[in-house]
Formats: sequence, C-alpha cells, structure tokens
Amino acid sequence: NGVLVNGLPIRGRQALHHGDHVTAGRTPLTIVRQVHEPRKRQSSVQSVRESAEDEPTRSGSLYTLLEGSTRTALAAGDLTTAEGSGRSLFVAVRGFIARGHGVEPQWVDGAVDLAFDLADASLEPVWIERLLDLAVAADRPLDEARARRLAQLLVRLAPSRDLVGEYLEMARSHPEDTSATLLEG
Repeated sequence: NGVLVNGLPIRGRQALHHGDHVTAGRTPLTIVRQVHEPRKRQSSVQSVRESAEDEPTRSGSLYTLLEGSTRTALAAGDLTTAEGSGRSLFVAVRGFIARGHGVEPQWVDGAVDLAFDLADASLEPVWIERLLDLAVAADRPLDEARARRLAQLLVRLAPSRDLVGEYLEMARSHPEDTSATLLEG
C-alpha cells in the first residue's frame, strides 16, 4: 500500500512501537507513545478539509498522503499498489467536489498528472477517463502542455468517447481555453 515501517514495506496489519519510523508516501512519521490524561473533545470533524483546534492535522493531508504513496509505489515499480492509491486519491478529490467543497487547483493538476503517469505505466484507458471526469467536475480545462499529452494518449488508449465529449463541452465554455482546439485538431 506504499507505506514503509522502519524502511520496510508493510504487508497487512502490523503493530507499531514507540520510536518506529513510518513513511506514508512522502510523509515521514515517528511513533511516540506518551501517557496523557483523558480529555473531552469539544467538537467533531465535519469533513477532511476541517479539523478541530487540538488535532495535529492540516488541510490537504489526505491528498498529500495518497499522492505521495502513489508516486512512491510508481517509482518502485509496484503498479498494483500505485493503482490502488491512485484510485483512492481520485475518489477523495471527486468526493470533495461532489460535496461542494472547493479543491485546490494544484490538487486537480496533480491528480491529472498522476493519471497521465498511471496511464503511461498501465496502458489502461480508465486513467484517462478519471482525469477527464475530474477536469469536468472541477470545471478546470487542461493547460496546453497537458492537452498535448492527453491528445497523444487518446490515440494510444481510446477512452470513452462520451467523457471526451463532456470534457470538450466544458473546455469550450471557457473562452480563454485552448485545449479543446488542440484535442479536436
């Protein structure tokens, strides 16, 4: 799953101990076991993008962990793990959008770049379909470089024509966009 404990990949459940070093994607963690007095929570977290004042989380950490674990698995040549983490990333980002939460533009761009890399590695059109769906849901046309990369992959992988059509319709609704022209030409 792209998680390392003391530098070794984990398989299944594993007990963690004080001082263990965990790497989830690009995020290093050290396990520290300390005894604390029980405390009462004042509020609960309403979404991934919010955290209670006393929680050591930050906005975007789920995206960062999933993107990092996907990239780590890809770099290690573990396509199965990379695809699993990649699917989770797309579900999370798409879920933020579906619930009406704004997503950072760099999350969309990063997920699109990751989908390109997964499509190149797996030769599966589903990654092109996921990036098109995300771009449409986020109402964010691809920049020129990404549109050119998409055009090359469309020839090789032939994803759903319906999703390509939806993307082109969305892109044409942005007067400043050039990706629709590049993809149609």
